[in-house]
Amino acid sequence: MGTSVEHEIGNVRRIYYKDVSASSIAIHNVNMVSYDGFTLTIANAEIGTEVIIYSIDGKIAMKEIIGTIGTVTLQLGKLQRGIYIVKFNGQTFKFSTI
Repeated sequence: MGTSVEHEIGNVRRIYYKDVSASSIAIHNVNMVSYDGFTLTIANAEIGTEVIIYSIDGKIAMKEIIGTIGTVTLQLGKLQRGIYIVKFNGQTFKFSTI
């Protein structure tokens, strides 16, 4: 596997990924997140947690709050094709849209 480095998203200007495919996703806690290429679902999370999706250039592409049942499903169909960073509950991971 590759090298893992963590930085605050606000301090990152550019991110380069090598060998990224539409089905690749790096998830820190598999039990909480599912991604099928069109929707991103976060379950069993703390109610009221903010979920932010950043475009690769650091701009906020989408923002949601975990609802009263501890689950949120984000419809990603309106996002342009590309690589995105998701941040919630102290976790950060990437995904690519198809």
